[in-house]
Amino acid sequence: MTNTANPTNSEAWWQTLYDGTVAALFLEREPEQLQRETDCLARLLAVQPGASLFDQCCGTGTQALALARRGFTVHGVDQAAEYAASANAKAKTDDLKATFVAADARSYRPPQRHAAGYNWGTSFGNGLDAADHLAMLEAARDALLPGARFAVEFPNMIHLLGRFQAVLTRRKQLEDGEWLVVRECTIDHHHGALRQTWTILAPDGRRRSVDTSVRLYLPHELREHMEAAGFCEVQLFGAPDGTPLEGHHARCLAVGRAS
Repeated sequence: MTNTANPTNSEAWWQTLYDGTVAALFLEREPEQLQRETDCLARLLAVQPGASLFDQCCGTGTQALALARRGFTVHGVDQAAEYAASANAKAKTDDLKATFVAADARSYRPPQRHAAGYNWGTSFGNGLDAADHLAMLEAARDALLPGARFAVEFPNMIHLLGRFQAVLTRRKQLEDGEWLVVRECTIDHHHGALRQTWTILAPDGRRRSVDTSVRLYLPHELREHMEAAGFCEVQLFGAPDGTPLEGHHARCLAVGRAS
């Protein structure tokens, strides 16, 4: 699920970070988790099978393909051409009503408007430029029918900052062995961003490091950004069941209606 970072280095970081290995490490879901996520989306977006959905920053189509299997028609966009091609191949193999294109989510408008949409997995907020983030939300608004719901899934920065961890590690067993990911984090107080260095260690000892950043939008700032982009009745949730957002929730689910 990709977005852009700084204009000066956006191409370098996302093209270096997002490949097949990163998709396997971060974008794949266990069946139970994927079921919870798609249940959450259907509930938050108030849609039933048969509705058309827009997946902004779709990655390899993890949620989109699962929703298509549940009877939704899904159209996704992602900046990584490899990811869009992979998602299209899976949709064709399984004869699903899902299509994917490689394009810049800040400017991409699908050929038709949809009944609801979402931006999942911290695909929103990458980089430092608030104008880029506003443009992405405006593009999402234009992708939807008037009154359609749009959900943004983002870290609850109150929770993240209150329980800040400078180093996080993750191990995952893939076909070729165990991979290790080390994420080193710092707070950029001047720019209001979470700076991250991702070091990915392959089973054979190869390593690569990529620097990324995520804007530190507090929940009310995320709501204000959505309102500025043309969404109304924006609500903040801390759990898929509609629980209002509180400080102990790790994720923030912002849902608004396209005006």
